[in-house]
Amino acid sequence: MWQRREAKRKFGIKTLAELQHMEIRRVLELTRGNVALTAQLLGIGKTTIYRKIRPKRRGEKRKAMAPWTERKQAISTLRRKLGLKKLRNMQRDAITRVLKVTQGNVLLTAALLGIGKTTVYRVLKISG
Repeated sequence: MWQRREAKRKFGIKTLAELQHMEIRRVLELTRGNVALTAQLLGIGKTTIYRKIRPKRRGEKRKAMAPWTERKQAISTLRRKLGLKKLRNMQRDAITRVLKVTQGNVLLTAALLGIGKTTVYRVLKISG
């Protein structure tokens, strides 16, 4: 336990849940609280955002949406301009970074990120 805390402090490692929470909050700020746009930019569902951070909605009226093909292109362009990654790519990058720090120790990597060992393998297989 002590070694884990020391490694987290030394290398600035945050749990995957903390990283996801921070990224969702950051994108919500960029989109001025637009949950639908945030979900599209991060490649996740709106429900996932509500479940992970439970944002408070303001009493704003919904705007009419453009057709799906236009929105899809706009999302890709906006994601590129803002330098955003889909959440699953961010997870893969975080796991890969910690695996390098732990010299390929999957069990330690999982413990440092606060996830299960199987999750490490699953994320790398899906994204790899």
